[in-house]
Amino acid sequence: MNSRLVFCLVVLLIAGVAAAILFQPPAWIVLLVGSTLMAAIFVVARRKTDYEALDPTFRSHIPTFRKQPEDRR
Repeated sequence: MNSRLVFCLVVLLIAGVAAAILFQPPAWIVLLVGSTLMAAIFVVARRKTDYEALDPTFRSHIPTFRKQPEDRR
């Protein structure tokens, strides 16, 4: 991420916090906007990464369905 984008994000964050303090919206609006922003950040982060949770090359912690030798009795 380049420095200009980081700077813009920091400025937007500060402006958003200042607006929330000035206008004091109801709690349900804060929760709605906050959860929407968190979902958007998650989607952008997932699109920019090659990580796949079920890909065995990433040594996933999800157990396989294959029976272990001790379970075959």
